[in-house]
Amino acid sequence: MSWGLLERHAPGDIVAFGTDGHRTRRDLLADAEHIASRLPDPTPGSHVLLVFKGDRYGFAAALLAAWT
Repeated sequence: MSWGLLERHAPGDIVAFGTDGHRTRRDLLADAEHIASRLPDPTPGSHVLLVFKGDRYGFAAALLAAWT
């Protein structure tokens, strides 16, 4: 899938940082892929609810996963 803004960055470019350290584009897409593999298959009318408290990186990875 095409992610627009992420395509501007090389796989090793840092796209997120925080108390857990720096994350690269490669890390973010790998984490999103891992989360996507754990989500149930979509069905007509199904929804995904993302709930995070203070973890913007986790939310971003989960959001990309849900959009996959």
